[in-house]
Amino acid sequence: MHKMKLIPKLALSGIRKNGSSYFPYILMTTFAVFVFFIFNAISTNPMMEKMPHAIYLMMMILLGSVLLGIILLPILFSTNQFLIKQRKNELGLYNVLGLDQKYIGLMMFIETVFLYVITMSLGILTAHVFSRFIFLVLLNLAGLDIECEFVAKGESYVVTLAYFGVVFILNFIGSLWQVYRAKPIELMKSGRKGEKQEKGLVIKALIGVLILGMGYRIAICSGINSQIFKDFFMAVLFVVVGTRILFKAGSIIVLQKMKAIPKLYYQKNHFVTISGMLYRMKRGAQSLSNICIFSTMIMVTLICTFSLFLEEDKAIRFNYPMDVTYDMEEEKIKDKGIFEKQIEILAASHQVEVKDQIAFDRQGTAVLKVGNAFVENVDRNWMDNRSYRLYLLSLEDYNTLAHTNEVLEADEVLIFSPTVDFGEEVVYLNEQPYKVKKELNSLCFETKQPRNLVNSNYYMIMPHKAQVDYWGEEMHATDSGNKLYSVHFNLVGEEENKDAFVKELNEWVEAQEWDAERGYIGEWYKETRTMYGGLLFIGIFFGLIFMICLLLVMYYKQITEGYEDQRNFKILKQVGMSDEEIKGTIKSQILAVFFLPLIGAIIHTFVGVTMVSDLLSTIHVYDIQLILMCSVGVMIFFAILYVISYLMTSKAYYKIVK
Repeated sequence: MHKMKLIPKLALSGIRKNGSSYFPYILMTTFAVFVFFIFNAISTNPMMEKMPHAIYLMMMILLGSVLLGIILLPILFSTNQFLIKQRKNELGLYNVLGLDQKYIGLMMFIETVFLYVITMSLGILTAHVFSRFIFLVLLNLAGLDIECEFVAKGESYVVTLAYFGVVFILNFIGSLWQVYRAKPIELMKSGRKGEKQEKGLVIKALIGVLILGMGYRIAICSGINSQIFKDFFMAVLFVVVGTRILFKAGSIIVLQKMKAIPKLYYQKNHFVTISGMLYRMKRGAQSLSNICIFSTMIMVTLICTFSLFLEEDKAIRFNYPMDVTYDMEEEKIKDKGIFEKQIEILAASHQVEVKDQIAFDRQGTAVLKVGNAFVENVDRNWMDNRSYRLYLLSLEDYNTLAHTNEVLEADEVLIFSPTVDFGEEVVYLNEQPYKVKKELNSLCFETKQPRNLVNSNYYMIMPHKAQVDYWGEEMHATDSGNKLYSVHFNLVGEEENKDAFVKELNEWVEAQEWDAERGYIGEWYKETRTMYGGLLFIGIFFGLIFMICLLLVMYYKQITEGYEDQRNFKILKQVGMSDEEIKGTIKSQILAVFFLPLIGAIIHTFVGVTMVSDLLSTIHVYDIQLILMCSVGVMIFFAILYVISYLMTSKAYYKIVK
């Protein structure tokens, strides 16, 4: 009965006495709860359903919350491992003094419940305090101007409590297993045990190099295709696994080689440094690999975020070289002049100026590209990777649009591809050959980008309108919906006036029943800005999360090694080593591993820039030079940040050792 009264006091006393170890764990878990709850609450906020074009944003926030849950798991597990390691000596002493294992288990359970209640309360409370601010940041980044109040649905609380409840239960079971399977004397001596010598280090190191090389190969060789997201996942997986194996086996091999050199090993500073690192290199390598991986994640996230932020407007403009586009069925328009007249009338009434207006006929048909031949896609099978849409224009219309004086023979054509060049000297329509006189680099109403994954059009300019009509009939381009009258123009004026002009013009066109396909850069901007804003929001938050995780991993590494080295340096001082020599040894030991994760992360990031640029191209960020500049800037910035972070966390090590 007395023990039952004592257990809660021992649990709270243990947390208080080990505050230097528990504080960062509570801080990390509280932050994890805060971010996890915010992501879930935003994705389930009722106002999200009412926002225009917010479906992309909701999907990204939901995906972000799932990824966040996956990322946080190893961090929360590893920090708990550190806590139980620090408590083993104390728990073993309790057992020796007569406290049964069942009471020790109860004490650990009370500690777990207490930590769960504290971290969940602090995390959710902090989320409520900052929720409106974060929600407004999201709305601003997404370009959504909506007055609303942040409301968290009940399921956000349930999901958050359940997720972290499972994490705490698993941590408790893991800690309990470590305590129950060890004898009291083993618990008390666990902090003084060195690590068992690893076997087969050379083979493991080679395996690590091989796996890492496979990840690098995927990152460098993967192209811009439908497999890019799968390739990215595989590259990340191989790099993470390879990094862990290589840091673990490779670092021990290097230390053993250094130990095998008498002139190097039997110097005072080197002897203590190499011996101390070999003593715990298995755990040390795990921390170093985690630091390397999180450093890489931070740099990749920052590169993507900055590149998207700087290129956002150009990416949005990509699909609309001109502000307004109309494609109407030519056979339904009796008088083309009436449309142009209506544009003039509405532009004047809404005080906007119409500029750069172009109008032309084109015929489009579904084709299969077989080598250098276009044949009709009879089945209209758009799932076939050879399927394209071929547009036929007359030379007269092209010269008017491009303000040129091109001349073509009867058997010559001009070709324009918005993506990669056609690249052939002869093109076949069915079996009819035409010489490709020139491959055009631009069209005023279409953007050319070889890295574009989406566009699957080709444009062919033919010498005479009669040829366009002939091949239109031959390849069924004259069928309903394929013979088009296209009008494109830019607008100058206030945004409100331009929006009102386009809205009224669309209503007028609908009343004419011309079956028009239309596009407006203003509407596209709002829709795409929502998606890009969601990506920026996730990038900023994930960058912050990775940075905090990195700081905590660094901090735990320093205090773990500090507690392990504390007794060793006291012995060295007792046998005659001066304070200056001890400081030199400490400095040598820290610097020996200081640059390894940073160098590894920079190499990983440098190799991954190619794949990052490919991924960004899927959202129309194509400026490779900008991405490279962002990469160099981020690497320099992060290196400075890394040095500052390491110096800050290393103070904990010096404080413990002294």
